[in-house]
Amino acid sequence: QVRIVGCTGECHIGKWPRYQEIQNYLMANGNPSWRALDDSFLEFPKSCPELLLCDPNVGFDVAQATSLSKWLIT
Repeated sequence: QVRIVGCTGECHIGKWPRYQEIQNYLMANGNPSWRALDDSFLEFPKSCPELLLCDPNVGFDVAQATSLSKWLIT
C-alpha cells in the first residue's frame, strides 16, 4: 500500500509555515489522515496531534517509531 502520496508545494511565510503548507496540500488534494515528523515545534500549532516531534539533536528515535507504527497499523 502506498504511504507517501505527494509533497507540499511552495514554502509558506508566516505563522506555523510547515503546518500551513500541509493544510494547503490537503485542501488541494483531499484530507486524509496524516502525520508529520519534524524537529521544529515552532512550525506547528502547540496542540497539533498530527505532529510527531523529534529531538533535533537525536532525530527519529524509539518514541517516534512507536507512535508512527501505531498510526500506520490503524
